[in-house]
Amino acid sequence: MKKYLPKNKTNGLILEGLAGTGKSTLFSMLKQWRSASDLINHSVFIPEEETLGELMSELASSHKNNLNHLRRLDKIMTEISGSHDKFIFLERFHHTYYALGLDWNLLKMYDQKLAELNFKTILLGIDTVCFPTRSFRRPEFKNSSWEKDLVSHFGSEVEVIKAFEVSQERRKQALALSSISSKTINTSHKKWEQYLEFIVEFITD
Repeated sequence: MKKYLPKNKTNGLILEGLAGTGKSTLFSMLKQWRSASDLINHSVFIPEEETLGELMSELASSHKNNLNHLRRLDKIMTEISGSHDKFIFLERFHHTYYALGLDWNLLKMYDQKLAELNFKTILLGIDTVCFPTRSFRRPEFKNSSWEKDLVSHFGSEVEVIKAFEVSQERRKQALALSSISSKTINTSHKKWEQYLEFIVEFITD
């Protein structure tokens, strides 16, 4: 596996995907890879707690195209603009905002700027048959209200699964609208080392 990133090429990676597709797993593996490549001091990892935060709950109580929903994106774009010598890893970004219902016209400027900065996007996805076990009944949320909250929000388990299907499709649509170079990975078979190799090859190409 390549241990470095060529200068003046790819400057950042957006790791996208709905719940249960393996973002956190691969985000952690990318951190380990960067550390092993002795470039950890030249990397910035921004998790979804910062890129997305409580957006989903906020959208439930206000208009989807309220410009206040974009404040996290604005803050991170400012950070990116000041990180000239850093490679930026983003766990989710504007594609997720589109998947949650925001208008692309509000998100287009972020997309164009990241394209200019030579970012790339990896969209993780899974087969629809995996939604119940990977996205809905998540082992790491076994002792939380994750499942109950989803059913309460969407009305039934059937509707929750439908919502995951729509969310994944919206992310594919965002990729089609985007000017950022991108690739997709189906993580249904959980071949994490293989996926990591694919991502590293993509961002070092």
